[in-house]
Amino acid sequence: MAVLTSMVAGAMVFSSFAAPKQNAQKECMQTEVNVPTYWEGYAYPTNGQGGAVNLYGIYISVYQTENACNSFYAKTKDGKEAWVKTNPNYDPDNRVSWMRRQKYYVTFGSDNYYFSM
Repeated sequence: MAVLTSMVAGAMVFSSFAAPKQNAQKECMQTEVNVPTYWEGYAYPTNGQGGAVNLYGIYISVYQTENACNSFYAKTKDGKEAWVKTNPNYDPDNRVSWMRRQKYYVTFGSDNYYFSM
């Protein structure tokens, strides 16, 4: 019985060396998912005086974050990305401050850029 068991075990070990090996995949396939644009337009910083708009805005494309409700990120034309945040000072009826009438903002560097979708 012991001889039979050792013969079977030996055959299994030998067959593992004799079996053809699979070649490792040497090419990397890059898949790119086309995420639809949720909103596009200009976002503007303020000059700090009552939220007056600064004319040097940036053009952004906003995308919805996958598998997350009401979560967005923005991308500039040169590829910079930032999370879209809700303006904590949002007041749609405010007639003094342009910035307070904008529902969202993104931060690039040290500047906040405000917009509404």
